[in-house]
Amino acid sequence: MNENSPNATRCLRPDVLIAGAGIAGCPLAVALTKQGLNVVLVERTSGPRRIFKGEYLQPAAVQTLKEFGFGETFNAHSSSEIHQLRFRDIDEKARVTSSIVMSYPEDRPARSIEYFDMLVSFLKIAHETLGDQFFQGAELTPLNLGESDFLQRPRFACKHPTQGIVHIEPRWVIGCDGRQSTVRRWMGGGLPEKNGRVVLGIKDEFIFGTQSSQVSNRPQQYEVLRTQNQGTVSYFSLGGVGQRIYLSSPEPKKDQLTQISSTFRGILKSVEPVTNLTDFPEKLMVSGCPANTSWFGPSTRGAFVLAGDALAVTTPYGGQGMTVAMEHVRHLVSRFDFKTQSRSMQNLNRSTYNSFALDTFERVNFLNFGLYYTFFSRPRIFKRSTQHILNTWEKHPEIKSRVARLFGGLDTDHATLTEILALERVPFSRTAYKLMSRKIHWA
Repeated sequence: MNENSPNATRCLRPDVLIAGAGIAGCPLAVALTKQGLNVVLVERTSGPRRIFKGEYLQPAAVQTLKEFGFGETFNAHSSSEIHQLRFRDIDEKARVTSSIVMSYPEDRPARSIEYFDMLVSFLKIAHETLGDQFFQGAELTPLNLGESDFLQRPRFACKHPTQGIVHIEPRWVIGCDGRQSTVRRWMGGGLPEKNGRVVLGIKDEFIFGTQSSQVSNRPQQYEVLRTQNQGTVSYFSLGGVGQRIYLSSPEPKKDQLTQISSTFRGILKSVEPVTNLTDFPEKLMVSGCPANTSWFGPSTRGAFVLAGDALAVTTPYGGQGMTVAMEHVRHLVSRFDFKTQSRSMQNLNRSTYNSFALDTFERVNFLNFGLYYTFFSRPRIFKRSTQHILNTWEKHPEIKSRVARLFGGLDTDHATLTEILALERVPFSRTAYKLMSRKIHWA
């Protein structure tokens, strides 16, 4: 049958097929298309959902999105510039026992935005850039899965509601389809842990989120409040929409899940004198998720590449997952040669990206390992030890500046345990520092 006949199945042979039009997939597809690559983007869902995810973007992630043409996203009504991070401890009577404020560089603020608004904007820009090369609400099925040449020369059928079935034979496939990545399974990659640890020594922790319609009286601050016994409360402005509020707490037992809303309400009421969070709906919108740290590697195999949560999941504090995803995107756009025909160059691409991705994951999680205990941890022992750290930081503004740049992804050097401890002014002998100066590898 002639390929141009009405009943023929259309066949596309793009340089790159991207599965997943989300936080990593849309910017990557747009940036690679603007570089002159032939890109096909496929998204399984027909539209974004209102879920608690990815509302806080550190300065480095914001900078990358603006460079790649997504600056208009932050014009949304739910978006705010965040210039400062304020961390406080309170006792049983809701009295502040320690407090510290860190500032991002003046010209590099973080941004908050509702996930729904962000994705609506991302999809709009992707549609405008890719046109009919963007298949939304489509089902992508491998045609030669299990055959010996699948990883090197994959072939797919893309079933779309209006365009019918399109065959796709890409040179490269990039999986940006999230933590439960189908692309990773096609590659033979591992499955995520059911409930992983946040950082070393802390396990069985959940993050619960809700939203208040009360507009923040400190719209430029990301607030973290550690209670004495009830968990850690984090909250920040969502522009004129209200505020997003999170509680970091032990994982509930199955028979306690129905009590989460009332428990959350009780905790928020107990910290009202400090937070001024007084306006809540009759039924709190509560969403729980495990606070995981996982590495799914390898990042490449044959013609397949993974990015974002399909490759690695970081601790869900302060938008660090977005930071890692944007670093993946930036590397693939600036350093990965998708057009090369040379086998040796393709191998170099894979090797370089794999090393970069693993190092990025280690760096961010290692940083979170140090900062988590200082700012987010629940156990009393860490709260007592950080009082000394916070007092010391007030006397050394250069330390606060360095931590803010690390936290914001603006400094991307791999801090060693030595520096983390030095930043926190933990007194150790020189011998101990030397022993701990090597990187920790997260398998």
